[in-house]
Amino acid sequence: MFLKANPAPIWSTRQFRALKGDWKAILDSLTDDVFITFDLDGLDPAYLPGTGTPEPGGLDWYEASDLIGAVAAKKRIVGFDVVELAPLPGNVASDFLAARMTYRMIGHMLKSQR
Repeated sequence: MFLKANPAPIWSTRQFRALKGDWKAILDSLTDDVFITFDLDGLDPAYLPGTGTPEPGGLDWYEASDLIGAVAAKKRIVGFDVVELAPLPGNVASDFLAARMTYRMIGHMLKSQR
């Protein structure tokens, strides 16, 4: 119901990959000030298995990181959150990836303020 009243562009992983790094359409759809919610479910579980809803075929680290970097280069990131980490006992890879993404988001947010 909300999306019917407030249409917003949505890209599937296949549509995103078909852009081949030309993210102009995505960047043009954003306002000048951007709040990013980074849902870890969007990453392929081969990279981050410790999440609430693992989605096979999701983005890899570089796709996600490069897109956020492109947003920071063109828009002002006013805030962000990183959600959906579900740690797996004995497997810290997901925890470290989530921490690293959070650290990277802080850097991109600061960069975008200039």
